[in-house]
Amino acid sequence: MVDLDVVTERLPGRGILLMGPPCGGKGEQTGIAQNFLRKRLFCPVNIFSPGQLFRQEVERDSLLGKRVESYLNRGLPVPDDVMSEVVRGFISHCDRNQVIWWDGFPRSRGQVDILGHEAGDFPSVVIVLEVDRKE
Repeated sequence: MVDLDVVTERLPGRGILLMGPPCGGKGEQTGIAQNFLRKRLFCPVNIFSPGQLFRQEVERDSLLGKRVESYLNRGLPVPDDVMSEVVRGFISHCDRNQVIWWDGFPRSRGQVDILGHEAGDFPSVVIVLEVDRKE
């Protein structure tokens, strides 16, 4: 469980990065954190979740969604140039005063560069979930 009181005390900027292994509980922690932070910070928390954004683009049948779907259908990772478009679109809908919760992004060095270039700043808090695989 993430200690969200500690997170809000150390949040001078507007970004929180949540990292952890697949099926490690990031989605569950995101939901809990979103409600807590909305009440504590009195502002919406924008959740950047690549998988959710990919599905939305595919459902909208947008050009970007078709590009994303072509990789997903082949079981390939979405390349950085496409990911950059997704990040840019997401950020364009965010208010500069709102917190962004980066859920499982970035996952590669290229995506770290995208985050710095497209977001303009890096998250001020990084949370790493560790999962005991024995349980």
